[in-house]
Amino acid sequence: MRCSQLQAFDGIGSLGVITEQKDLLILQKNDDSSQTISIRDQSTNYFFNSYIVDDRGDRLKLVRSSNKFDTHKYPPNAPWYEKAKKANRLIWIINVERIKTDKSAFVALNFMPFYDRNNVFQGIVGSSVSLKQLGEFLKSLKIGKTGQAFIIDREGLMIDSSTDEAPLTPESSATNTKQNPSNNRLPKLDRLNIINSNNLVFQKTAIYLKNYFTDFYQIKNSQNLSVIIDNRKYFIQIAPFQDQVDLDWLTVLIVPESDFMAEIQANTQWTIVLCGFTLAIAIGIGVLTARRITKPIQKLSQASQTLAQQEWQKSTLEQRLLGFQDITELATGASH
Repeated sequence: MRCSQLQAFDGIGSLGVITEQKDLLILQKNDDSSQTISIRDQSTNYFFNSYIVDDRGDRLKLVRSSNKFDTHKYPPNAPWYEKAKKANRLIWIINVERIKTDKSAFVALNFMPFYDRNNVFQGIVGSSVSLKQLGEFLKSLKIGKTGQAFIIDREGLMIDSSTDEAPLTPESSATNTKQNPSNNRLPKLDRLNIINSNNLVFQKTAIYLKNYFTDFYQIKNSQNLSVIIDNRKYFIQIAPFQDQVDLDWLTVLIVPESDFMAEIQANTQWTIVLCGFTLAIAIGIGVLTARRITKPIQKLSQASQTLAQQEWQKSTLEQRLLGFQDITELATGASH
């Protein structure tokens, strides 16, 4: 395993292998961009030793050493080695990882058993993937004008959201970490349940969904719903996400009705403006048409008055009857 392998993948936090004989090798990227190699084998006298290394993997400094580290029972609160061994397949675990004494990171851990050519179990290979990029992706989404989104697991524990709210409880268990510094994985209780979110829209939406479906495990298909929060109507779209292995999440989009109404009102305003232009054009055409029609009628009226007054002068009469010819032409054109 080379340090360059870890550097090649920005989202990968660590790579490692643990054997059935409890030998261990883990390469990890630290929060300050340095790298650590942890080893437990015959070369370390079966001590668990962690070293700061350079880009080539050369050891620079020993930062931790312990002879009480059981690689098959790590972490103590949720050991994953036996779980991965029994699963006989790739498994995913979502957990909180301490990267500093007072700072935690939300990560997805995946483990896969490996075997020799005789199909005899040899150990587990694994990696950790930071979920930071998932949060950045959600924040980049434009959901209407003021829409929001969150992702939870089936227990209602937040994976991430489009807001700045962390998917961990306010304690984030820096206290628990100090009480048990050897435990690099924090208890699941440190994860934030969406019902306890400080975001009122998230909280009320989660409560509504849980009451509507009884629990989150009952959501099998995509659903479109609506809910009233503080006298405002919100549209909800909830959809399951599954990877056919262990990831079983729910994605929830929430958009206030006012976002749609703003679009409708904008379209209505444009419709009114267009109707106004259309009406003005129609009136203009009507005025011009009326003038064209009424002018020859007025001439005909004047001609009839001339006849009534016995004004038989040919020139005058011809001028008056020109209007009648105009009407005849207009009528003939209209009939065609």
